[in-house]
Amino acid sequence: MYDSSYNYFTLERQLYRSDFLAHPSLKMSVDRERTIQHSVRRSNDNQNFFIGLKKGNVKGKHILRSTEISDDLIIRKTTQNLRRALNRPTTNRNNAALNCYALLKESTPYLVYRLDIKSFYESFEYNHIKNTLRDLVSPRTRLITLNLIDHWNSMGGKGIPRGLPLGHTLSDLLMEGFDHTLINNDHVYFYARYVDDIVIFTKDDTSPKNFIPFIKESLPPGLAINKRKTHVRYATPLKGQPNLKSPTAKRNFNLEYLGYVFHVTTTGSSRRECHLDIAPSKVRKKKTQIVLAFREFTKNRNFKLLHHRLQYLTSNFSVYDINHHTRRLAGIYYSYPLIDIDQSVATKHLDRFLKASLLSRKGQVSSRFQDATTAAQRRELLTLSFSDGAKNRIFTHFSSSQLRQIQKCWRYVL
Repeated sequence: MYDSSYNYFTLERQLYRSDFLAHPSLKMSVDRERTIQHSVRRSNDNQNFFIGLKKGNVKGKHILRSTEISDDLIIRKTTQNLRRALNRPTTNRNNAALNCYALLKESTPYLVYRLDIKSFYESFEYNHIKNTLRDLVSPRTRLITLNLIDHWNSMGGKGIPRGLPLGHTLSDLLMEGFDHTLINNDHVYFYARYVDDIVIFTKDDTSPKNFIPFIKESLPPGLAINKRKTHVRYATPLKGQPNLKSPTAKRNFNLEYLGYVFHVTTTGSSRRECHLDIAPSKVRKKKTQIVLAFREFTKNRNFKLLHHRLQYLTSNFSVYDINHHTRRLAGIYYSYPLIDIDQSVATKHLDRFLKASLLSRKGQVSSRFQDATTAAQRRELLTLSFSDGAKNRIFTHFSSSQLRQIQKCWRYVL
């Protein structure tokens, strides 16, 4: 039977292997027991749960971070308790993309809504959080969660704090009513939400003028749809004339979701095709990373580090997860495993951009790069390719310290 209480044994289980590297004193049984007991005492207090919460800023967003391992144990246990209260699993990115891919190829007419919630974490209202937790979790879990929110508010934060796993789990819990409403709507035959990104497939007789207001009314208090990122696509019937109910229905259209762009085309009168590519927003991000890597090189003249950074972008690698004794695969292929590489415009565009960056003398950064490198070094970098990395699943080995150094100049890339 699951134990949601905060006692020595349940909090001890919240220690990760990585904690012993970050806090070597935990290897000593006396210090470890003292830390756990400290967490037990504070988690069963009625007001002083946390002592090391700090406000930070990452990518222009305010975040909350913990600087005390005793706080971490309480937060992890609270997150675990909240997760146990969820009625449906968190959306898997690849599964959601695969479902969209299959549905977009359907021959029947449909409407697809692509929505984004404005300032998602910051917009949840305190009373909604309080009322939602009342019947879903234990009084102690509710008290600790609300105390964390109070800490966040006292620092000038709004809604749910970013930066902690608890925020993601709590947002899923607060959105369950909305998720349930959309999933069970008679006009909806597919719904997926990945944090604040939403995609909905409905029958072609659904009117956006009525359906979008319905979506807005169904959102939790404080949340609103981002109008700038709201898109509705009409898929016309494949046979006969365009649907009279949807005069703006299109035979060909694009849909951007979960880092992919879905290109939907109609061939002939009875077939719809779809192929996936890297979304334009993600292409822009990678181009920014290339520019920043060159800019950093003109300052430190570290060619080996520049080479590693471009390998990181154009190839694949594994990241060791010390807490689960597993390796997670990442890189150009594993970040976008569903793209049709032979038809990919994005990877070819990135290859051209990288080549131009290596050979051009236009601009201050390019000029300095040319002066700081030899022809042999530039030829070495020209062998790197986004298309080859994705198609051939080229792997490069990086140590943990190398990965930290590689990522350093991209810390604030949006």
